[in-house]
Amino acid sequence: MARSPLSIVVTASGGRDEFRTGLESLRPTLGVHDEVGCVVAADRADLRAEAAGHRWLSVYPDIAGALAATGQPVVVLLDGDVLVTPSNQYG
Repeated sequence: MARSPLSIVVTASGGRDEFRTGLESLRPTLGVHDEVGCVVAADRADLRAEAAGHRWLSVYPDIAGALAATGQPVVVLLDGDVLVTPSNQYG
């Protein structure tokens, strides 16, 4: 059964390696119409650089901007160091 598209907002936190691993675990779970926004604090140039390397997500300076940009009826908020596995994919 197909699921509805999602808006996913990731709050970047922790170390760059954990953030990268979290994004890498999220990517294969996304549907074609899902959208991903990432909130990266201005003082986290390391995480901003990591997020910039992923063209499938948009970067926002604050949660309000990310939430305002969502276009899907369901929004999932994730911490940047969360690991998404095939057994807990959205749907």
